[in-house]
Amino acid sequence: RSISSEKASEQRNYSLSQSRHNIKQLIGEELSLEEVEDFRVFGMITENWESFTKNLKFSGEKAEKLHSRLKKLYRAFLQETAPKGTPDPKLSCQLRILIGEQFLFWSQLLSKRHNLGLKLRISLYAFFWSPLRVLKYWLREFWRLPLSLSRALASSSCYPSHWHQSSGK
Repeated sequence: RSISSEKASEQRNYSLSQSRHNIKQLIGEELSLEEVEDFRVFGMITENWESFTKNLKFSGEKAEKLHSRLKKLYRAFLQETAPKGTPDPKLSCQLRILIGEQFLFWSQLLSKRHNLGLKLRISLYAFFWSPLRVLKYWLREFWRLPLSLSRALASSSCYPSHWHQSSGK
């Protein structure tokens, strides 16, 4: 290994350890470095499928654990940042939307892997955080389904050729 890759690895480990320390201060629980890394990757989910799948393996257990930890972090963060013990509703709303969108991105990526059970499970976590955005997404998906099915059936070679021809009557 080169010196620069060793330095990068040291910096990464230091950064993860610092994040782990900050999380422990906030929620009173120590996470593993792997869990801290999962939080980071979760926070960076975009529609960039390849980079996401390399960093965060798809599993219901991982999604459940992230959801559970995020609820604790969310509550603790709002309490910590509340001026007089009353959490800021605007900040609360923004955080809920942000977290919900990240779960929703994760759910959208799963459609490419054809894992419907996990997609629905992660959508439920997204729904917990941002119900309206999830409803909007699923309504859009269900609206597209009949259109894509009809196109697939129309272009399918499973039908006799005379079904595609219009009658000359």
